[in-house]
Amino acid sequence: MSSSDPGLWLDLATSDATAARRLLTPPASLPQAAYPAQQAAEKAIKARLIALRIAFPRHGGRGHDLVGLTNLVPAGDTARPLFEELSSITPWATAFRYPSDDPPRKRT
Repeated sequence: MSSSDPGLWLDLATSDATAARRLLTPPASLPQAAYPAQQAAEKAIKARLIALRIAFPRHGGRGHDLVGLTNLVPAGDTARPLFEELSSITPWATAFRYPSDDPPRKRT
């Protein structure tokens, strides 16, 4: 796969989104759907950045930070508002995979 082809990144994003949707069908599993949902958003944002010829971090946590990636998309870009909405799911990429990263929940 060429990492410079936005179409391939979108294909992967679509595949991840499909997986997340399947995991949300009854009986739904939010913990298992959270990761592919975050991955779909990340790959869609990266596809847009590639199409705009904007470099983005490829290693370490910064490459998975949807807020940071969204901030690289120009303010006037028509996709940016959607990416801004999606960026709120960044913490959920690891929340259910690693107990120490679980976002604060109301405890009873």
